[in-house]
Amino acid sequence: MASLRPLTWLRRCLGVVAAAALATALAGATSPAPAQTGTTDADLLWSFVKHHYAYLDAKQTDWDAAGRYYRAKYASAGGDRARFGVLEAMLDELYDAHSHLDSNYADSWRLPAFSVWAQPRDGRIVVTDVRPGTALEPLLGSEILAIDGRPPSAAIAARLPRFLRHPDPAATQWALLSALSGRHDTPVRITIRDGSGVRDVQIAAAGNPSGPSQPVTSRRVENDVGVIGITSFGDASTVAAFDKALAGFHDTKALVIDVRENSGGDTDVTLPIMGRFLARRKQYAWMARREGKSLGPRWPEFIDPRGPWTYRGKVVVLVDRWTESVAEGFAMGLQETRGAIVVGTPMAGLGAAVLKTHLPQNDVDVQISAEPVYSLDGRPRSVFQPTIPIDLTQARGVDPIFAAGLAAAR
Repeated sequence: MASLRPLTWLRRCLGVVAAAALATALAGATSPAPAQTGTTDADLLWSFVKHHYAYLDAKQTDWDAAGRYYRAKYASAGGDRARFGVLEAMLDELYDAHSHLDSNYADSWRLPAFSVWAQPRDGRIVVTDVRPGTALEPLLGSEILAIDGRPPSAAIAARLPRFLRHPDPAATQWALLSALSGRHDTPVRITIRDGSGVRDVQIAAAGNPSGPSQPVTSRRVENDVGVIGITSFGDASTVAAFDKALAGFHDTKALVIDVRENSGGDTDVTLPIMGRFLARRKQYAWMARREGKSLGPRWPEFIDPRGPWTYRGKVVVLVDRWTESVAEGFAMGLQETRGAIVVGTPMAGLGAAVLKTHLPQNDVDVQISAEPVYSLDGRPRSVFQPTIPIDLTQARGVDPIFAAGLAAAR
């Protein structure tokens, strides 16, 4: 029997710290304790999503039908792993990588996308991005012919939510990325076709791609351009580390901020960093949350200036498919308030801050997308596009996103 373990660093992090406390309060106010009522974790999860999930009216998921099915399945499940699996499958109905349990078993499905991003192009499934540092760069632009020995259509069908009212391209894309991500304990084998012919490639299951050991790195390029890399917004110490790095670039004409492979964190970290680029308070986004069956009125979110001085040079932000959650908001917010040039691929598309609650029978927290974020003109964060888009299937060179960002900085 696989043992329960904390979710790996690929887990999507909170968009708002207060969300956890709010969710717990809301859940406690509306749901009696299971010990008192016989309520199961499946009941609690269904109710939590029903009342707080931001996109329930926009998705094709029949959540009521899903609730009836999975609550009955949970009641008849034998053993801890089986019950946990019912909760995992229940959340898969939302086809939302930002909504998940905060722990997993060794044989649980990974959150998509793990190492490979692919999408339909001209009737084919094409690899459009790979996680840096995984030695999978040669796959870029190749066609996927099979996933674990099955045609992509069959692999997608096996991961599609069970309770879709109508087909949804977003659900199909989620299922494709999920199939390519595989389970934590099992490699994924894909068959590809490229300029060299047809071959099999194995995507390793064990371990995670290793990033820089420091949350903030910095260097100077050609004397007048600074480069600061931020790998996570999950630790409050990142603010001080960023300030220290920025102090060395007071005289530069431009600053490149690299948030590729940044899995998110919290606005308590991003907002103070963004404040170093503003001389006055500015709105950077709109937010909303569920009120009844739909979203309520939007409210404004602001950045306050901070620090002994304001960086006034040009700002360029580098992003990729693994720029997630508040890292996406960081890029969008600097573009909105500071005119930053955003360079890279589309981001992960995790468009909302999350709420969390606890499922006591399984002793696990669950988070769901609950507070969508919008740009100042009302576009969802999930559809944000870079100022300078980079198609990695056509780009050349060792690091085309960085090269384009440096060119923009100059």
